[in-house]
Amino acid sequence: MNPLNRVPIDKMQHFIAGVVLSSLSICVLGAYASSFVGVVVALFAGAIKETIDASKGYSDVYDFVATVLGGIVVTVPAALMEFIF
Repeated sequence: MNPLNRVPIDKMQHFIAGVVLSSLSICVLGAYASSFVGVVVALFAGAIKETIDASKGYSDVYDFVATVLGGIVVTVPAALMEFIF
């Protein structure tokens, strides 16, 4: 059985959002800031989204976690490359 079949689509969408936002922030701000800005952007985006959802009555902490994990997946290799090169 494919393990991705057990991951809800909503969590995949949050993960992808974290990847995209983190990638864009690293590309735009990479020359001016540390690569870890990607995780910070994903963290703030996830927090803002879940705060909005909480005001509507349906917040999910795992959505926040998925968004931040998406940012980490992009940021850690970028930071390692920045450190090595």
